[in-house]
Amino acid sequence: MTTVGVSGHIGIRPETRLVVAARIAEELSRLPGPLRGYTSLAAGSDQVFAWAVLAAGGDIVFVNPCASIESTMPPEALPLFRAARGLAVEEIALPYDEPSEDAYLAAGEYIDDVADVLIVVYDGLGARGKGGTGDIVARREATDRVLVNVWPDGHVRD
Repeated sequence: MTTVGVSGHIGIRPETRLVVAARIAEELSRLPGPLRGYTSLAAGSDQVFAWAVLAAGGDIVFVNPCASIESTMPPEALPLFRAARGLAVEEIALPYDEPSEDAYLAAGEYIDDVADVLIVVYDGLGARGKGGTGDIVARREATDRVLVNVWPDGHVRD
């Protein structure tokens, strides 16, 4: 089994989302199966990743940063979040009740630790808060473990 994780921006534009989805699917197709994807199911990149893993025939594991994670979801992302969460083969609940930078960092670090391959949707700009994609990328780059960035050139995040 190949474990693959994700870290990526929440604010990705629709045109970027399409390119990112195709690139994630391409990267997943190169990995030996079966696949198990680890994700926090955040709006944006995480949800794109989750659906790509499922479409590739893999399983997803929901790494839940906090008990009240649904309160952080924009209304348009909530149905996809709930559907993906319902399809997860496992949920790993981290010990945080409320959303916080510490909770997000812990989730990102957990995913980084378990993933053979970490796919990132990262524009190269610094993290906008503790636990952001930039922090997880820096952590992964400090190792010799596989890191794949699928951010499309010329695109900007919201």
